[in-house]
Amino acid sequence: MKDSIVVDIDETLIDTSSRKRSAWKLVLGLEIPLEVIEENPSRKILSIYAPDRWDIWLEFWRTLLCYREEGVGLLALDKAIPGAAEVLNKWAEAYKIVYITGRTENMRQLTLRELERLGFPTGDDEILMSPSLEDFLNNPMDVRRRLLLKAAEGSRIARVVDDYPKYFQIYSKLGIPDRIGLMRSRRYKESDYEGTTRVVKEWRELLG
Repeated sequence: MKDSIVVDIDETLIDTSSRKRSAWKLVLGLEIPLEVIEENPSRKILSIYAPDRWDIWLEFWRTLLCYREEGVGLLALDKAIPGAAEVLNKWAEAYKIVYITGRTENMRQLTLRELERLGFPTGDDEILMSPSLEDFLNNPMDVRRRLLLKAAEGSRIARVVDDYPKYFQIYSKLGIPDRIGLMRSRRYKESDYEGTTRVVKEWRELLG
């Protein structure tokens, strides 16, 4: 059985900034500058534009995760991060690719079609998703840990790639040997990626 490589989807493989911007516009009626979306977590954006409006927070995520029909059409705004598909297709020759994501189970087919549209390998590869919106919003760290344990049941995890620094404490504790942080330079510093074995600024650094 092939060893596996676990790869996060959003902001690691796929740039969702424009989709998030449009989702905020739907629920707030405001044009938020794209650089604000790229530089700030969604909870910070809520605190700036609609403090303590948890109804807006819920509707934002219901839109982004396609519980609202309007969210489905916004998927066309997503773009592949440069170099990601090229590297993953190369790795897929020797490894099983396991996609891991905070996207919820209702998006499984939508996500599969999007990965195919953007050129990512989807043959016998696996997608591990948050069970529900409630799980995703209330305890994303625990959801990520449970999904990783599930991935480890199927094959040995040789490598993980993610853009979100906090998840690397989970990857490190699980003993994944190669832990690659794809740095989101608009939001994080290299020193934020504790628990990685290396940090890269773009996918093409991983082609060698």
